Amino acid sequence: MSSRSWLSYSYQSRFHLTPLSYETLEFASGFASEQCPEGIVAISTNTLRILALEKLGAVFNQVAFPLQYTPRKFVIHPESNNLIIIETDHNAYTEATKAQRKQQMAEEMVEAAGEDERELAAEMAAAFLNENLPESIFGAPKAGNGQWASVIRVMNPIQGNTLDLVQLEQNEAAFSVAVCRFSNTGEDWYVLVGVAKDLILNPRSVAGGFVYTYKLVNGGEKLEFLHKTPVEEVPAAIAPFQGRVLIGVGKLLRVYDLGKKKLLRKCENKHIANYICGIQTIGHRVIVSDVQESFIWVRYKRNENQLIIFADDTYPRWVTTATLLDYDTVAGADKFGNICVVSCASERSGTIGSKPTAFLKHLMTLYLRTAPEIAVSLESTPGLVGLFTATRVRALTFPAQTSAPALVSSLTSSESRCCQCLHFPAWLACSRGGGESRQPVPELSSLPEVCLGAVSVGRYARRIWPPCTN
Repeated sequence: MSSRSWLSYSYQSRFHLTPLSYETLEFASGFASEQCPEGIVAISTNTLRILALEKLGAVFNQVAFPLQYTPRKFVIHPESNNLIIIETDHNAYTEATKAQRKQQMAEEMVEAAGEDERELAAEMAAAFLNENLPESIFGAPKAGNGQWASVIRVMNPIQGNTLDLVQLEQNEAAFSVAVCRFSNTGEDWYVLVGVAKDLILNPRSVAGGFVYTYKLVNGGEKLEFLHKTPVEEVPAAIAPFQGRVLIGVGKLLRVYDLGKKKLLRKCENKHIANYICGIQTIGHRVIVSDVQESFIWVRYKRNENQLIIFADDTYPRWVTTATLLDYDTVAGADKFGNICVVSCASERSGTIGSKPTAFLKHLMTLYLRTAPEIAVSLESTPGLVGLFTATRVRALTFPAQTSAPALVSSLTSSESRCCQCLHFPAWLACSRGGGESRQPVPELSSLPEVCLGAVSVGRYARRIWPPCTN
């Protein structure tokens, strides 16, 4: 009745019923011989087969397919279920570089030979070029530190055969891959591969990176190259996001859209701590994995086109991989062999979408002789700031059309830990030894309205007026 054959057996005092990872059998019976003491003889279509069972009691069945380099990551094409695998090896040559170096060695053999041995050297060089030693037996030549080789492979996971293979250039190391659709391209599927250029591990240095964009054609079996986008750092994480794509470029989180000649950057967040190694998305929420600082929760506001950090983990973790469990919870593993489950508080996540967000923009830097202890805005006159240090009180004005502040007044104090006050004009903002309070000061309430503020140094009150305009 079933489309597959099942095996029923007893193993370690337990009864097992397991499907066979084999072609459908029409008839089967027990078979025993010296070579196969516990076998099965079966009929499948018009053939007679003798089978031997392995790994009794195993829950999962696995089949290994050899690859050219070390597989780093893979994604699944949703329509064809084909695997898109990126393979990268350090201290390795690409096939083109191997052929080039082999040709160079053959030419050096001929040039190094004398006049009498030139013909023999040419024969040896030709034999050397025609000789192909399998790397699985003899090993691959070692390229040295800072040499990388990578390929992009499209594989059928059922048959294990390679449908398409793309060789990257020498010293380009593929570290991330994603399959996605863009909102402005209809039903086409695209493969994005993040590549590092001239990466040296220790001491770490990189010449930059690229994001290769391919289009899946022929039912998801072939890759058609479109363009590559240069970036400043290693694009170590790529994830589809609301018809666009999120890319972690070093410690920068960016949103890209598809363009004709390259990917178009839409917005970015520059406040990730160290290095983005993974990106998970659900709805408007993005969970970023940092290589040292665990998980960071980010929300994308489409109307403002901004990526906003609203939560992070309190415990530093060296994250290697992560996956979402639900809208608030993520599970991850670190490089020390630990598995963690981290959840964002529901009351914290529920208020993020409605609150307006303000950002601070760096405008200028002021250099003082002593460290400032307090800075207060003068409420009676917009655009003025009182800046207090241990020995001096300064009132600064910030004109709208100039970038440099103008000094209004400067008062000297003889006490290093004095009581510093600003009057607006009937109430006083007071700071003494780190504590703050607001209290009325009767003796200063009669100051004129044109006064910017009053500064109390010890027992003396001094007034600050705006600069003379005539």
